[in-house]
Amino acid sequence: MNWKEHHSKNANRCLWMGSFVLIGGLLIGFLCWKFEWIGSTEENVLTTVEISIIGILLIGVGFSQKRKAGIKKTAERFKGESNGESWVVQDAELMIKSLSSFQSTYRYFSINGEILLEFKETSKLPFLIVGFVVNGLNHFLKRSFILSDRHGRTRLIFKQNAGLNTPIEIFLPTGEKIAHYKEAWMRAEIDVYDGKGTMIGKVKKDDVLGTTFTVFDQDEHTIMRFYNGGLPSKNYDYWSSSDDLIKIMGNLSTHELLFRQTIALPAFLKMKYKK
Repeated sequence: MNWKEHHSKNANRCLWMGSFVLIGGLLIGFLCWKFEWIGSTEENVLTTVEISIIGILLIGVGFSQKRKAGIKKTAERFKGESNGESWVVQDAELMIKSLSSFQSTYRYFSINGEILLEFKETSKLPFLIVGFVVNGLNHFLKRSFILSDRHGRTRLIFKQNAGLNTPIEIFLPTGEKIAHYKEAWMRAEIDVYDGKGTMIGKVKKDDVLGTTFTVFDQDEHTIMRFYNGGLPSKNYDYWSSSDDLIKIMGNLSTHELLFRQTIALPAFLKMKYKK
């Protein structure tokens, strides 16, 4: 799914839902007035307006997404790419967006709007339903995820067993374990270990509100920053406040293994802290 398809799909969902809510609100208001279901005219008008505003807002978001779908990307870097080419992203700035989906799904984009990677939950349906119905319970259930490249090829597989604060293990498609994440107790930190159990990095929250997270390597050098609601250095109008900025720093883009071991951290942060 490319940039245009991504935003067109979100636009259609918002437009249909907004229209449904708006028409439903007006219909409810008419029925309440006709059959006097609500005591006073003022209360009837207020209820109708409140529901209609939600519908109008959704329609507005839909038109905004349609406008973004019409933006032409400024680069076509991946034309004729071979299957054997490295999928490590060389960009210094990335954007991450949530996809409207029953499963937790996040897409990594270049600041020009090119889809680079997709992180998606692949847990079994019963676990997805329980986690959806009981908010927060999914953190204690058995879960699985994949990270795929822009062509849909699976590049990384993530597994987490059921239990309290169990680690998230990372595997290559060949089955080789290359890392695992372990959340620290009582504080917003994540430790990153390699396949042999040696700590190779850490994620720390930069402020009390959790608007910025920094990823460090084993030598305490900054290799990545995640900005909640951050904007890139250009193409501001491509993005909204629900999108987040990722800055790749240090030698991460040239260190392929470390990139594989840490690139999913922004998606987990966005999922865990509802960013």
